[in-house]
Amino acid sequence: MGARERLAILMAAVLWSGCAVRPYEPWRVELPPTVPADVFERCRAVVQAFGALTVAEAEPLRLQTGWTRGTVGDALVDRRATVFGDGGDLAVICEVRYWDIGGVTWLPTRGDPRRERELGELLAAALR
Repeated sequence: MGARERLAILMAAVLWSGCAVRPYEPWRVELPPTVPADVFERCRAVVQAFGALTVAEAEPLRLQTGWTRGTVGDALVDRRATVFGDGGDLAVICEVRYWDIGGVTWLPTRGDPRRERELGELLAAALR
């Protein structure tokens, strides 16, 4: 196998692996067919349990907590939650960032699917 063939195989593998990564999607909460009149108040009550709200807009619906400090195992973390109306659904984004123990900075922020699911399930139950 020549250098060209190896390069072609390498390029194909790189392109294939890049295509295999799905983009980030927030957790979705389907709104009931009849949306309660107090949907904003119900959602606000649930999201406040995840931290103090820094954004609370009823129209269009958007709720966001500030960053709250905590730990995961021995790691120091900051977390925040965001809920917003997206079409006929609610979108739930929970972010987490870890302190770089070896350095003096926060690591890049990323999604927290477990907390998104937890918050999404609580919102769905509150809207029934």
